[in-house]
Amino acid sequence: MNHIGAPLRKDTEIAEAVANFLAWHVWVPDTVKATVENGCITLTGSVTWEFERKSAEDYVKYLSGVTGIHNEIVIKPNVQPREVKDVVASALKRDAELDAKHIEVSAEASKVTLSGTARSWSERKEAGSATWRAPGVTEVQNDVTVSVSS
Repeated sequence: MNHIGAPLRKDTEIAEAVANFLAWHVWVPDTVKATVENGCITLTGSVTWEFERKSAEDYVKYLSGVTGIHNEIVIKPNVQPREVKDVVASALKRDAELDAKHIEVSAEASKVTLSGTARSWSERKEAGSATWRAPGVTEVQNDVTVSVSS
């Protein structure tokens, strides 16, 4: 993932840049840490939401000298596992882009599985995105199928 024509940077320089980027990024909590070895960044720590985990990776992957990223950040929800299914089902019902009555939600601890049918690929994708936005979700399996009626 090295930028073409970009000079190689020392790991210490990359680590300093990563630390600065993460410190200033409002969507990445200070629980996220990074180490650099041979230009490869390893992100560790814990976050509450998937978007925080993804933001940390997205924010540093294009830094000069970065050759790869290992995202080992763990999602530690602040919602009890038994509440996850109800929270996700409610989130899907509130989402204006979804016809939630055709999507079933099951949860095992903080892993959510979606099944049923969607009217389009974008509706299927939105169901997955809405699920990730629900508190307490650490994994999403989107088994929703697309059924286009004629």
